[in-house]
Amino acid sequence: MTSVYESRQWFNVWIGLFCYLIAETEEEFIQKSGFPALAVLHWNEILVKQGQSRATVHALNCEPVCSFHKSVRRVGTFLRLDDPKLHRPEDFVRRLERLNVPVWYPWLAGYDKHPFFSRLGPASSQIQDLLLSFIPTPLCPDSIPVTPFHDSEASPPPTTSPQAVLDFFAKREREHKRREGVETAAERMSRLHRTKNPPTSGARVWLWEELPGGEWDRETVGHKYRVMVLDEMKPYQKRYDPFYNEWNCCDSLQPPPDYEAESSDEDDETSDHGYPSSQSEHSPAIGVIEQQGEAIWGEDGRSQDVAIFFLPDQGQNTVHPSAEQVAFVIPIEDIDDLAAIQNGSSMALTTEVDTAEEYILRILRLYYGFTPPLPLPQPALPHLPDNVQNRFLKFLGIPLHRVHRDLFHRASIQCAVSFMERLGSGRAQRQEESDLLPHHRESLSFNARLTSMQTITDATTGVSWYMFDFADMSSVPWKLAVQSAMHALMICRLPGEMEDQDIALYLVHHGVPFKTLQQRNSLPQMAQMSTTLISSNLVPQRMKGHIFNEDDYTAYLISTENALRNRRLGRAALKAGGHPWRLAVVMLGFDAVLEGPTCLSAAPEQIFTVRDKVTGEEYVDDGISELESELLCGLFECFTGNGAQTSRKSYHPLPTTLKGSGMDYGRWTVWLENAFKTVREGSSNGSRQPKTMSQWRDAIRGAGEFRRTQSRIEELSKAFITKYMSDRKDT
Repeated sequence: MTSVYESRQWFNVWIGLFCYLIAETEEEFIQKSGFPALAVLHWNEILVKQGQSRATVHALNCEPVCSFHKSVRRVGTFLRLDDPKLHRPEDFVRRLERLNVPVWYPWLAGYDKHPFFSRLGPASSQIQDLLLSFIPTPLCPDSIPVTPFHDSEASPPPTTSPQAVLDFFAKREREHKRREGVETAAERMSRLHRTKNPPTSGARVWLWEELPGGEWDRETVGHKYRVMVLDEMKPYQKRYDPFYNEWNCCDSLQPPPDYEAESSDEDDETSDHGYPSSQSEHSPAIGVIEQQGEAIWGEDGRSQDVAIFFLPDQGQNTVHPSAEQVAFVIPIEDIDDLAAIQNGSSMALTTEVDTAEEYILRILRLYYGFTPPLPLPQPALPHLPDNVQNRFLKFLGIPLHRVHRDLFHRASIQCAVSFMERLGSGRAQRQEESDLLPHHRESLSFNARLTSMQTITDATTGVSWYMFDFADMSSVPWKLAVQSAMHALMICRLPGEMEDQDIALYLVHHGVPFKTLQQRNSLPQMAQMSTTLISSNLVPQRMKGHIFNEDDYTAYLISTENALRNRRLGRAALKAGGHPWRLAVVMLGFDAVLEGPTCLSAAPEQIFTVRDKVTGEEYVDDGISELESELLCGLFECFTGNGAQTSRKSYHPLPTTLKGSGMDYGRWTVWLENAFKTVREGSSNGSRQPKTMSQWRDAIRGAGEFRRTQSRIEELSKAFITKYMSDRKDT
């Protein structure tokens, strides 16, 4: 134990020396160059040139140890001002204060008249506070704490049974029965496939541990350690959940009475879940993914049936393989284009016109309220111009090469094209094609879920939100809310048997932004401010002319994974949509979303707040700051060579750039997925450089028809809700 104690002490000394060297290097550089903004980048580049990886250096930047901000709690030091080793005591003390290092020294008689020490004396207010602290305060008898006596023999012995874990499993079993009642045939097929062949590295792995206070909590296992953790667990210590496509492991779980240990538990080369355990800590976390006949080789090195393409819950371990595709250290797994987006088969979409037709009509029905007229007009038009076909596919987020153009000979698709063209041109919709119109055969005016919708306007920002209050039918303390009227009506079109949790899961699965609003007074206050953004060096910087390579991209992915481990940030990213959602959806479980907001943080940027200007009621949710969203999108600051001037670049378009652009679909689409893969593949091998903000704006501006059509459907949806609310109020 003595050696352990001494090693910890020496580690503290090493950390102190490391901080000192950082401070010295930064101050020396500032004195020479006169540019404080370049000081951090200076010692970053020194470490990189000495052989440290970009990922390690960036991780250091994100730690409080490298920040001299006043919010970082440091140990401090004691000294004597008259110590002969201090040649300039005033300069030394001021420097420690400038670096926010606490410093204490005795204030002796005569110091107040000393020519140098007098400037370091306490202020009058500090002296007054010190004197007041010596005045005794009488204690009220009721305030004296009384410690009750407990008989040690009467106290129950501590239990090692993780009851909280067993309760979690029981809760999951109840949820499984509920979800079985609402899953589709394709979802059931993929779930049964996963149950029969549970993935290992392709599924999230959670490890349950007991906290010091006796509570149990779980943490996600890093991608490269998933197989190793599963191999170490006995069969009764791990459970696979096919609904969530995740493992829950706990080494404190006890074997059932009828359990018989097998040799494979200890030393068999084959793991107890039926797959080779060759992927140890010495083997690559993810291998090369190739096309092998009719099968897809996934990250476990196992052949995966085509049925896996119908994954409704996660869609995080299947790929649409390219000729040469190498996966990376960090698990940004491919989401099969339509499997994780609309539970369809993207491979079938490229060859089967029927599948493409069904997918397109489902999208238009759910998001835009379109239904083909009955009966369909016959005969269909002989041909639609190529530019009209391309415009239609782009609007739906389908790459132009992904469907057979015979699709546009179908009467239903030609009606759909006409519907979208009228939206873009502002022409009136036809009664038989839009459920927003009162005389439509399936008019949304009679939708039962509409009665649960209410509109609240934030008193501070003036932004309106569409919130769903299911009252006694709700099983959670929070309420679903969306900002888009189109999304609000999309929720109304979902199957009526879906509960609030089912709807939330659907929105998460498809990258639709939403909030889970909960009354402020029902949430606890966070004990202390989160340190997620405590470092001032979070935005990585690069020198002028820096050429980005695979090391830069790996560093970005590692920092993203580390940031998303924060429950508040990860949960907010899952509900944010766009690229923050795309990165979070393969790293995090969806349980956090269903559990509701974490707690009230002392940092305002970590809380999303809506105060109803009519009732004054305050609702809150976990927030994600603008900087956090930008960092998840791969933001960099690159110096231009003109002093401290920098240019902002990013791997993916920032949320502010994406909003209102030609890629702002309001959901994740095949087009967005293809673009995401292009960025990932090019950035991982250094063939693609991050874009500046102006380059991103030009690249994703899109056609004016797309923006007008999106604006038109939002306008029509908002008008429908306004009229419905007005009619409901009158009645």
